[in-house]
Amino acid sequence: MRSCPGNVEKSLENFMYPDAFKFITQSCKNVAGFDGNTNTYATPSLALKIGTTLQKCLKILISKGIETNNQDLQTRAEELSKLFEINWTDDVSSNALRTLHEAKQNSQKELLPLANDVKVMSEYLRHEAETHANTLQESASDCEKRQAWHKLSEICLCLIETIRRCVKNDSRRIFKKQIDK
Repeated sequence: MRSCPGNVEKSLENFMYPDAFKFITQSCKNVAGFDGNTNTYATPSLALKIGTTLQKCLKILISKGIETNNQDLQTRAEELSKLFEINWTDDVSSNALRTLHEAKQNSQKELLPLANDVKVMSEYLRHEAETHANTLQESASDCEKRQAWHKLSEICLCLIETIRRCVKNDSRRIFKKQIDK
């Protein structure tokens, strides 16, 4: 906005006219690094923060217009605020939110375990469970039984976690296959 020619006093209040809405949205897009070809932002959160800040500035201007009994300032701030409500979502924030959502989806990549690894782990845990169950049945001492129960509880937790992760990852695989189509 400061690079705008012909405006000597460069306060934000001087740009708060309904006629300047397109200029304001374009300035926001430039600052946030908007790419018109892909409709994405380099820093989408900045575009959202600028919108929020500008709306706060408009509320301050409306308040200032009421306090100073400046009907012109109050009216143009209210009109620009209405333009923000109507057009800001389509012009700026929808693309910024989509860019943020895509970045979040891409950052949540997680290595999925191989089916063979899960199978080997499950077989090992089942074998260990059988061993400790036999120890429970055959041993006479309380100390051995306590240790066997402790090991069995750990093995059960491991099996539950393995199953839970497999189910969770299967649903992720389905989602990734749908995206790749």
